[in-house]
Amino acid sequence: MTFEYISQLLKSHTSIRLLKADNAPLIISFLFETFKENFTNQGEGGIKEKELADRLADMLYVLNDSNKIYPKQPNEYLTDWANAGFLRKYPGKTDEFVYELTPATELVFKWIDSLDKREFIGTESRLKYLFERMQELVGKTQMDVTERLARLEAQKQALEQEIENIKEGKLETMDDRQIKEEYFLIEDTAKSLLADFKEVEQNFRDLDRNFRRQIITSSQSKGEVLSDLFEQQDFLSQTDQGKSFTAFWEFLLSQSKQVEFEQLLTRMLEIPVVQQIRNENFRMELLRNNLIEAGDRTNKTTNSLWGQLRKYLEHKSFFENKRIHEQISEGLKLIFEHPEIDFTKLPALEVDETIASI
Repeated sequence: MTFEYISQLLKSHTSIRLLKADNAPLIISFLFETFKENFTNQGEGGIKEKELADRLADMLYVLNDSNKIYPKQPNEYLTDWANAGFLRKYPGKTDEFVYELTPATELVFKWIDSLDKREFIGTESRLKYLFERMQELVGKTQMDVTERLARLEAQKQALEQEIENIKEGKLETMDDRQIKEEYFLIEDTAKSLLADFKEVEQNFRDLDRNFRRQIITSSQSKGEVLSDLFEQQDFLSQTDQGKSFTAFWEFLLSQSKQVEFEQLLTRMLEIPVVQQIRNENFRMELLRNNLIEAGDRTNKTTNSLWGQLRKYLEHKSFFENKRIHEQISEGLKLIFEHPEIDFTKLPALEVDETIASI
């Protein structure tokens, strides 16, 4: 964290610009309430412009009741926020613009939520989680057969001992403090996972934007560009981001995993201690549905990006073919208008790579 890096970060990072904005209380509170607390329109993956403007108008009416501190119209604010990178604005299915949160805004929500002071900070559960993850990482990458077998034998003995203890009536359970720690860790992980989907989508959009720029600035033939498109699609699915999302999606769409997930979620939320400490701003009971909807939106985004690229290439090819046809027609017209010229004695015309690839 050098001086130069922090200086540049404070000037350019969208999340920090949102926190420093003059209207930050209005922007953050409105977007959180609208997209996180009262978001019911999942059809488009976002909220239509008219609906969002109407909701903002209601909030501005209340805030301006005693003193008009927010003089602009709702649509002007929404446009400003989209231009600043706090919202993403795009045409919806009915040609009406749709708004959705950007990763930068999600990051602000996540950071503000982390500032809430809890009754205590759970350290035991985090240490156990860290220890278990390290065991998993080392154990599953260890190529020494003897050591790996020894680790599995130790786990087997621990399980057998636990089974014997249960048979003898020695049932170990968590106390209230341990339950709170575990639930807070689960809730934090769930929040992070949902917020991360915006970043996943943005990563896919960045890859698409880079490839689109390559197409526009490239002098490649149609065949070469198509070949690059398919290679890019294969490459995207093979990136760490692509592999991780694919594995997540396959796991979540497993019928048995969905049933097990929902059962675990229901039983967890029925624990009395959990009911007492649940965060009102986060509806854990909707986690499975929210994960499926977030994953589905990401899936649709990537499919839409590839569809748009294909259409762009088709249009590009159409206009190239049209240009070539016009040039041929102009040449034939020139021949017919000047019969006195022997065109066979003129230098041969070179066929460029674009024509040759059609």
